[in-house]
Amino acid sequence: MGALHSFVSPVAFAACGNGTKAATQPELGEALPEPPTHRDQLTRGLERSIVGLIEACGGLRQPSRRTPTDHFTQRGDSLMTRPQRPSSEQRTAWLFVRSTCLPSLIIAAACALGGCGSDDTAQTIDAPAGDSAALDAATVDASPVDGPPVDGPPLTFTLTSTAITEGGVIPTMHSCQGTNVSPPLVWTGAPPAPGHALIFSDITNDPPFLHSIIRDVPATATSLPENIEKVATPSVPPGSKQPFGYNGSTRGYLGPCPGSMHRYEFALYTVDTYPLPGVTIQSTRFAVRDAIIAHATAHASLTATFTP
Repeated sequence: MGALHSFVSPVAFAACGNGTKAATQPELGEALPEPPTHRDQLTRGLERSIVGLIEACGGLRQPSRRTPTDHFTQRGDSLMTRPQRPSSEQRTAWLFVRSTCLPSLIIAAACALGGCGSDDTAQTIDAPAGDSAALDAATVDASPVDGPPVDGPPLTFTLTSTAITEGGVIPTMHSCQGTNVSPPLVWTGAPPAPGHALIFSDITNDPPFLHSIIRDVPATATSLPENIEKVATPSVPPGSKQPFGYNGSTRGYLGPCPGSMHRYEFALYTVDTYPLPGVTIQSTRFAVRDAIIAHATAHASLTATFTP
């Protein structure tokens, strides 16, 4: 503790100065001194605190067991000191001062030597690794969706096509490399329901990439024709509606358009209400998809691949 006192005292007093220099007015034409910065003010305050703590701690020295007193005994011509033990109150006070002042002095010394920061220094926060917003836009099917779809009901009926077999290949005419027309679809064994909806997705990756949707297909329908009109409300099936596809400008079917072989799914759903509630003709395909899944009672699936 004595070493700490001998180390802190010169640093603190050298930094503070004697504090007796009088302020002087600048001469005519002399530049005005710059006002102290926040860091300067903080440092001076810490220096004053160190000085005050050293004085309050009294050098951090324990009361001596041989303390001179005002009581003397005369032996010949000499004066001798009568030794006196420090009282329990003095020792308790000294222990309290040591336990409180020593940590304060250590902290103040560290700050005075530049260990404490201030708002004059800019601080940086490390960004998490891999926090990149860049996306691979080499192909349309590489784009992500806004979260995975809600799980649908189990398969309970069959969906087929005269153009596509289960696990087969989607013909070029039903892709972006052809005329991009919708394929003919037929379903059998579907349970009675107020309406139907078809969702076409690229299922190569997880989550799937949503291509296009047709909803509000009437309960009496058991098929979808080839080349459904690419409008909001096609004439066939009557009453059906189509949101914009993945390109944001075309309503209805948008077929495969990958850079390599991808897998696709035509998923037909029976729904418990008609027309589908909670969506409008302006709703996004994601909002329509979620509404379909929320009201689905059964579904059938037809999967196939496409290679450019």
